[in-house]
Amino acid sequence: IGYNIPMRSYYMGQFIYRLLLLAAGAALYLWEPQLLTPGNAGVSGRVFRGLLWVSIFFDALKKFFPSEKMSMGCRKVFSSQYKETSFPPASVKTIKKQSDKYALSVAVSWILFNLVFFFLFRRNIIGVPELMLLVLLYFLADMICILFFCPFRLMMRTKCCTTCRIFNWDSMMLCTPFIAVGGLYGWSLTVSALAVLIFWEVSYAKYPCRFFEQTNAALQCINCEGRLCGKGGRP
Repeated sequence: IGYNIPMRSYYMGQFIYRLLLLAAGAALYLWEPQLLTPGNAGVSGRVFRGLLWVSIFFDALKKFFPSEKMSMGCRKVFSSQYKETSFPPASVKTIKKQSDKYALSVAVSWILFNLVFFFLFRRNIIGVPELMLLVLLYFLADMICILFFCPFRLMMRTKCCTTCRIFNWDSMMLCTPFIAVGGLYGWSLTVSALAVLIFWEVSYAKYPCRFFEQTNAALQCINCEGRLCGKGGRP
């Protein structure tokens, strides 16, 4: 399978777009922090928050539909992307158990990390504008993890995003600060991210064979399409 240029271009475009969003958000914060707060009447703030909402919402929505521009790490949830191997089905439970253990460690680490910001928010040390900046940082970090370096890959002990068991956790992870922000703005995005997470986890529970390279040939290096890891289709 050849090098899927549109896929890599898509993710690089997303990286640049999210970097610009973060820069714009930081500029608004330096000018007037409250412009980042949902409900603020400032025109520039309303436009920026609307753009951010649409960007995050559609980033979540697209994960319900397979697209050739998306990494196989995202698309493996769909039956159309599954290529059966000769791996013994009975051995899947062992792989799944190990992967679930690693996923649990990521979940606990992420919750503990964000509890720090929730505590600071409850103590009025930081406010909604700072939480919005945190969302913007997470939104950009999502692309950094896919294109350059991902600390969760080390925790999950996977060789790339394509084989990552928690690939589509990103929507819920980046929306975590919205739990504290609340309101229609925060909860609408949190619910959309939660829907992605539930869809992913239910599919994983019902069809675990789709999620591992041992049982899904589409996830193996030799069949790599996007070369997002930078190594190409080499084992």
